[in-house]
Amino acid sequence: MSTRHRPRRLPPGVLMLAGAWLAVQAACGPMPARVDQPLADADRVYVMVDGDTTPLGNKQITDPAAISRIRAYVEARPAGWARRWNSPPPWHVHATFYRGDKSVGWFAAGKNFLQAPSREGPEAMRDADPEELEELNRLLTVPPGSHRGPPPDHYPDHGP
Repeated sequence: MSTRHRPRRLPPGVLMLAGAWLAVQAACGPMPARVDQPLADADRVYVMVDGDTTPLGNKQITDPAAISRIRAYVEARPAGWARRWNSPPPWHVHATFYRGDKSVGWFAAGKNFLQAPSREGPEAMRDADPEELEELNRLLTVPPGSHRGPPPDHYPDHGP
């Protein structure tokens, strides 16, 4: 004789609570965020491209003038940042700013977005146009076409 077990069902109250929570999350959308980091103290920038899977691997920028230009790029974008409830899409270029052995901040870019830590939460994102991304790649000395990740249309737009 075989015994069949009926699947357990969640109580209706749990399902209603989960549905309400999802509705609130969807209604909230991205939350405004502030991005400001103590990058003026940085004496080197460690650059990673596609998680070190490219022939470029990773590199360090130590020239004070180059670091100053990269910092100016980051600081020139104070508006338009938002925290997101879901996970961000993968980045293609990531720059970590160091003072000695201590990290003082980071900045990343993906297909059509910029990403940085926010004061209110773990990270913030903002839309970026192709010209902004090209400028960042130039400042970080990342040659055009060096990204070896998925094709550009593999990831959908990250949304507002």
